[in-house]
Amino acid sequence: MPRPDEVIGAGPTDRLYSLEETWRYLDAAEATGDRVSTGVLDPSWSGGGLRYAVVGSPHLVTPKGLAAVRRRLRLLRDPRTTRADLLAAVHDTPAVAWLGAGTHGNEPAGTNAALWLLHDLADRSDAAVERVLRHILVFVLPVQNPDGFSAGHRNNGYGFDLNRDWFAATQRETRGKLALLQQYPPVLFMDLHEMTGDSYFFPPYADPVHHEIPVFAQEEVEDYNRGLAAEFARAGADHFSGTGFDLLYPGFADASVQLSTLTAGMTFEKGLAATLHERVTEHHHAPWQCLSQLASRRKHVLREWHLAHVEAYRQGRRGELQPRRRATTVDTPPIPDQPVRHYFLLPEPQRTFETARLVHRLQLAGVEVHVLTAELEVLDFRPYGDPPYTATLPAGTYWVPMAQARKHWVQAMLGESSHPSTGVFTDVGAWSLPLLGNVRGGRSGARLRPVAVPAPPVAAPEVTATHPPAPRIGLLRLLPESSQVAGPYGWTLHQLDNVWRYPHADLRPGDISQETLRDVSVLVVPDGPAGPANERLGEAGRAALRDWVEAGGRYVGWRGAVLLAALVGLTTAGFVVPEAQIPGAFVRTRAHPSGPLTEGAGEHVWQFYFDDLVLYPTDPAHRVLSYPEADSPDWFVAGHALGAEALAGTASVIEEPVGSGSVVLFGSDPNFRGMADGTARILRNAITQRRRRENPVPPSRAREAPTARALQATRAAGELRSEDRPRPRVVVRDTDLATTRAVLRSVGVRWREHRSAGWATLMIDSQYAVAAGHRPWARSLPALLEARKVRPLMVVI
Repeated sequence: MPRPDEVIGAGPTDRLYSLEETWRYLDAAEATGDRVSTGVLDPSWSGGGLRYAVVGSPHLVTPKGLAAVRRRLRLLRDPRTTRADLLAAVHDTPAVAWLGAGTHGNEPAGTNAALWLLHDLADRSDAAVERVLRHILVFVLPVQNPDGFSAGHRNNGYGFDLNRDWFAATQRETRGKLALLQQYPPVLFMDLHEMTGDSYFFPPYADPVHHEIPVFAQEEVEDYNRGLAAEFARAGADHFSGTGFDLLYPGFADASVQLSTLTAGMTFEKGLAATLHERVTEHHHAPWQCLSQLASRRKHVLREWHLAHVEAYRQGRRGELQPRRRATTVDTPPIPDQPVRHYFLLPEPQRTFETARLVHRLQLAGVEVHVLTAELEVLDFRPYGDPPYTATLPAGTYWVPMAQARKHWVQAMLGESSHPSTGVFTDVGAWSLPLLGNVRGGRSGARLRPVAVPAPPVAAPEVTATHPPAPRIGLLRLLPESSQVAGPYGWTLHQLDNVWRYPHADLRPGDISQETLRDVSVLVVPDGPAGPANERLGEAGRAALRDWVEAGGRYVGWRGAVLLAALVGLTTAGFVVPEAQIPGAFVRTRAHPSGPLTEGAGEHVWQFYFDDLVLYPTDPAHRVLSYPEADSPDWFVAGHALGAEALAGTASVIEEPVGSGSVVLFGSDPNFRGMADGTARILRNAITQRRRRENPVPPSRAREAPTARALQATRAAGELRSEDRPRPRVVVRDTDLATTRAVLRSVGVRWREHRSAGWATLMIDSQYAVAAGHRPWARSLPALLEARKVRPLMVVI
């Protein structure tokens, strides 16, 4: 098989390869190498295919050989496989390994390394390669984000971070990989990334590790670590493990595969400050080391992998949740000690779409989902956020038993809380699918005998239920022209284009005029920098926007768009960012009887809250969703949070009349990462549902200057958010404050402090916030605090 330089014109360490060159090399590999076959997954949003190569012994990479591998893998994953069939499968089945690169389009060196390794396996005939090919079938995905890779952007074409999407599967690129993963589940998954600095990271991970991560996967990762550490030490290469990256959030590839396929999932990170030669070389050597170890242990690994599936099934039958391997350091809700044997999702005609999305996500991961065909009495039914009671569940209820090989994934997806063991984690701390979708359901620990049938496959989630005809929508982009599509704007654009399929006009603040708004009935304004957008509007744009709303238009916006509404003079509401520390958790809200906006939502809606605004409407009748009082039985928080009571009694969503029109404001992003289907329902209603105002507010009210309270809140909120994400911060008990100050001084950052009862927040100045998650000081901060015996309540980086 030709070397990369013979096809592309440059060797792997000479320069970075383009997407076209990468695909051209896969073509050459399949055309000339009898050890290689290639395939195409779902196309990316731009239409380009997501391609992969399979490399192994020639008889395995044929259609017949691959079909045989799929059959044997099913036997290995089935807890009911007989001993005789197991022995035959272990003897005949290659271990499957995956090597992925290019998830983030601005981390390209892994792609060069992947092609280099592909050539090694497909062309070399030495003993090392022969041993790997004799025992392993390797899937190589050199570019997992074609659109972002072509543009040099971290995210895909709609601004989604694909390494946050592995359980929600909102993106085509993710769904294609998940389908392939179910056909060829690996025992080893390696994902090549890049970071700042010049060191190299390989697992094991820092705490928190999701408690349901199977012991098999954790022990396998620790075995690979020993080989990698020895190899990097022998080569004199700088490396680190056990800090900087955790294993809590299942939207990451490594945590997702460990929970769903019981795979040893490993993220490798190499510093971008190193030379290209060093980056590509180390990303080539690390997978080689792991493949060599796996080749020498194939039969043992396959047997243990099968037994891990058996143990998952047995845990589910016993109703056992897997305990943490390490002690917790913060006061988080304990892992339930009562049995959990079943989850149920209740049939609700008004939330058919949200329920279908949830079931589709479970089925993508191979979860066994059933439908009750007869009523079922459950004596200990425990709904989400409420105490248990005796319930009679109707026919049509979805039933997900824990007694199945996917038990760990079921608990991670359907459990109420993630139960982090520490307040230091690298992404959000909550993601329960029923809470994201506002789908009613709950769990039971009883030994039940439901009368049920397997649920039929649920269609892909782009096709929605029927809804009102789309109005004339304008989508206002607050992001600067020079910014790539990312975050809330991209998530909203994707929802309009691909889920709701609503046509819309794309607008910029400088476009706003009476002429451009003439054909718009609803203006949707996702989160973005309010100050610069207000300047680009100018006085003429602000006046046009006020006149348009007065005349009957509807302004729908969230987070930064709330600030913009105040600056323009469209709202009299007050708003603040409370001192609560909630880096991604669910807080239950009450839905007020505001007519069309809460249609189909039910009495309560779970709000995903990420250090967002809370709203104070001038008239209580303007509330659409509000947080209950902290002493109310409706008050409930699912996820890691400090001081959440500061939200109590405030509003999450308001609708305020302005002349003949209205303003709908969301304190939080209702479409977070395209997966918050419950609050996205409120957003869709706000866009599509229209109601006539019986007593329009006099136009003079809309033209009033923003209230002093609102302007003060605008300044305070803007101070806390120089970007889409909140600032880095450390939250500690009062007794640890002096030591924490010393640690922050030692790494050379500045900060501001907020004091609360018993704890303090040290908010790191905005100049240190850019790419903070990959800054060397940020990566080492948890370890530095631990070395000084500080056990932080929370670290947000």
